Amino acid sequence: MIGIEYILETDWKKTAYIIATGDTQLVNVSDRVHHLWRDSSHARTLPRDNRIKEQARILSDFQKNGWA
Repeated sequence: MIGIEYILETDWKKTAYIIATGDTQLVNVSDRVHHLWRDSSHARTLPRDNRIKEQARILSDFQKNGWA
């Protein structure tokens, strides 16, 4: 696991969202966050260089916009 992947897995996964927001049913998750979670899952299947680029994009989006 590379550093970016680790940060995504620890700080931005669904359980982190639940802890941060208290939304245990995930009913208030924005479409953007749903897309990022889906993109993150897909990124794991990409070749290493593409995976790193995609995960960097996803992490940047989360860091810029948070859970909004």
